[in-house]
Amino acid sequence: MQVKKMRWYRDKYLYICFGLCLLLALLSFGYYIWSGDGIFTLMTDFNAQQIPFSVAVNDAIKSGELGWMWNVDLGTNIIGAFSFYNLGSPFFWVSVLFPAESFPYLVGWLYILKYALAGAFAYLYIRRFINKQEFAVLGAVLYAFSGFQSVNLLFYHFHDVVAFFPLLLLGIEKLVVDGKKGYFAAAVFINCLLNYFFFAGEAIFLVAYFLCRFGIKKNTLIHIIYGCVEGLLGIGMACFLFLPSLLFIANNPKAASNIFESGQWLYSEERYLEIIKGIFLPGEPMYDQAAIAYEDFTSTSAYLPGVGMVLVFAYMMREKSWIRKLLLLTLGVSLLPVLNSIFYGFSQDYRRWWYMPILIMAVASAKVMDCKEKYDIKKAVWIVSGIIVAFAVWMAVSPWEMHSGNEIYSANRFWGSIIFVLLCNILLIVTQKSSKLFAKIVWVMVISVSALTTTWMIYQYRVTAQEPKELKEKWDVDRTLNSFDINYRYDVDNSGAYIGGVHPLRTYNSTITGSIFEMHQEMGLSRTPAVVLLDVPGVMQWLGGKYYITYEMDENLKIVDTLDYGEREAYVVEQSACPIGFTYENYILKSEFRQLDNQLRGIAVLMGLIIPDEIEENVSEYLSKVDVCTINEDTLQHMEDYIQINSDNIVNIYEMNAKGFKAEANREKDTYAFFSVPNDVGWTAYVNGTEVDIININGMMAIPIAEGESDIQFVYEIPGFKIGVIISLIAFLLWIAYWFYAKKLVVGNKRE
Repeated sequence: MQVKKMRWYRDKYLYICFGLCLLLALLSFGYYIWSGDGIFTLMTDFNAQQIPFSVAVNDAIKSGELGWMWNVDLGTNIIGAFSFYNLGSPFFWVSVLFPAESFPYLVGWLYILKYALAGAFAYLYIRRFINKQEFAVLGAVLYAFSGFQSVNLLFYHFHDVVAFFPLLLLGIEKLVVDGKKGYFAAAVFINCLLNYFFFAGEAIFLVAYFLCRFGIKKNTLIHIIYGCVEGLLGIGMACFLFLPSLLFIANNPKAASNIFESGQWLYSEERYLEIIKGIFLPGEPMYDQAAIAYEDFTSTSAYLPGVGMVLVFAYMMREKSWIRKLLLLTLGVSLLPVLNSIFYGFSQDYRRWWYMPILIMAVASAKVMDCKEKYDIKKAVWIVSGIIVAFAVWMAVSPWEMHSGNEIYSANRFWGSIIFVLLCNILLIVTQKSSKLFAKIVWVMVISVSALTTTWMIYQYRVTAQEPKELKEKWDVDRTLNSFDINYRYDVDNSGAYIGGVHPLRTYNSTITGSIFEMHQEMGLSRTPAVVLLDVPGVMQWLGGKYYITYEMDENLKIVDTLDYGEREAYVVEQSACPIGFTYENYILKSEFRQLDNQLRGIAVLMGLIIPDEIEENVSEYLSKVDVCTINEDTLQHMEDYIQINSDNIVNIYEMNAKGFKAEANREKDTYAFFSVPNDVGWTAYVNGTEVDIININGMMAIPIAEGESDIQFVYEIPGFKIGVIISLIAFLLWIAYWFYAKKLVVGNKRE
């Protein structure tokens, strides 16, 4: 039954909810911000990606470099690289108001704001189903501080999505139940702009939500039509980011992977146990799980602080409503790999969509508290406790071994978690006879456990990490890195590339142009979860890796700069390398290149231009063919000779920016200029003002140049951006017209 509510800005409980979530987040984050002298850091991905990414994009925006970014791996366009992380985030745009290097001081406060807004927006949705508004606040806190939020603290951008998702469901409710037009389109626009990847999963959940909530009836068909229209308007308004992002990920190998290829239709016993643990027990740090799998980066946690699944079970045992249908449906989806992966285009097996059913679980919990007398809480406690005890017994007596040899890696943490949840359940069952006492106990548990679990998770993600002050000192030094020569690259870490702004050989970022992945594959390079390994001799030199940083002093090294990292000094060292642009004297057919052992492919690309077989007739007029049979381990001894030849044949790049680059060459005959720049579809090449075709060379680029002087210009435009802007403008105008038409229609109906 729909409960009529006052306008949001007059609802005092909205401000109470926002303030409470703000306070709980401040209690959780405050000590760590204070102990870091205002700097907030965690570990691994957070320090290596989230902070450097925001600094780099802040710099790019303020310098007007909104196109190709040279400090993202070998180069990638800004929208493709960062629309998944921060470009559509209002929290990021708040940080743009401040100097880029201040982001480590801002990020903790932005995190606190995300929690507060997650609670406030969840409240606006939940209050529609609740009589006593204070319990809508309770449900909002359960959502904002769920286990999903805790375990994903490393992934700063996930919390943007969690904060704004409730607006999508609120938009549907306003459209279908209240008959108010335009709100859903605005919610779609915000969430689509925020993160295209998560939005794709949210669209699927919205379909399930509508079917369970309203069904397919005669009177709902018109709402489906309006919903589709508003959904398209919302997506259209976001097209200036959404369209170029779609075109970008279409060339990313991760988007092409398919869960069906694994042939896995059911999970292993271990995975089902992980799902049970994730639903009933508090979340754990991804890198250090207490039981089952030592590491789990699938975001498998749906724990509601303090009350766990008790109130959800109490609701589902009594009600046969749409909430029950939707929760059972999402549970069933979670238990099957193929269905679970539907939220990621069948490409990934994560549970990073669980925040959506968690919001519904929060509604169910709030409804039980709203009318406690209707529900058998005692029975729910016994059932939930029974499941947890059965899980614990199975874990204790299980005969099988996994991974490092034991399914319980930290007995203290595992059994402590079991005991903690059971103690909470005991409190619920002891106090459930008195409605007032029960409500007070639930409030105390939810508030205290929300702060406790969030604080504990921050501690876990900090305990093995580098101190914030040390990180900030390193970042400050990285900020001073000297590029020396734009014709060459550095082998540096993420902070050196993104914060320092130098051009790297590689970075830790999976949202890079697909042609870089093509190069990795063709060159036979290995990968770790963090970064590609330049483990094929000659590849680093081929890609222009002239500079690297070392902490070891050696008289034989050519040191070109010294960096003061506090207690340690580092040295920027120069080594022999090919320039980014040079001309070849020889060529190798791609089909023959692929027959070489991986360890010989690096020396091969130093010797000759790797060309597609079909253009050999054209290339052979100007270059000599290399007999690949002559390439062997002994050839590696001549690497320096080939590097020198290519360096002598440099095509000098004299200007680089977000719009492309300019170079010059003077050759005695027609030849081909090669550039170790990713062959993104946005590039157009000109020689002496005339457009020329770009040849794909293992994911990099080459162009023909004629005898004599050549003025070379590569111009870059983000694919889909211009048309995306046009679509967004048209969609925005249509939305405004639609909004005013709907308003006028409502006023007209009232007058009649």
